[in-house]
Amino acid sequence: MKNCIAKNLFATLLLLLPLLGFSQADLLVGDWKATMNGPDGKTREVKLTLKADGTASVDFDLNGTLEVEGKYTVEGNQITFQDVSGPYACPADQKGVYTFDGTESSGSLTVVSDPCEGRKMSNHKIVYTRM
Repeated sequence: MKNCIAKNLFATLLLLLPLLGFSQADLLVGDWKATMNGPDGKTREVKLTLKADGTASVDFDLNGTLEVEGKYTVEGNQITFQDVSGPYACPADQKGVYTFDGTESSGSLTVVSDPCEGRKMSNHKIVYTRM
């Protein structure tokens, strides 16, 4: 009986999160680290920072230099990236759409569509962890 009540309470809280101003997008805000193949074919560590204001940045090799700055939007379980500036930025009209799956500490991005080869770096699924 207690287990049933706890499950119902948890389900109710999940339904109320959007009404309280929280969304799945809120869980994505922060610094994330992934290991992926770079355009040169070498494995690289990448830091992706997603801010609450919808801006994003990418730091290749975790050296503190931002190679790409841009923005992102979230709709359901899809995130769309649009680069704005940086030496490795894709043209602004080439938006990348990915689905995301995971928790507040780890997950994955899977390419839905992305015309920019540099951004998707030929990986169709990127696994990430919170920094």
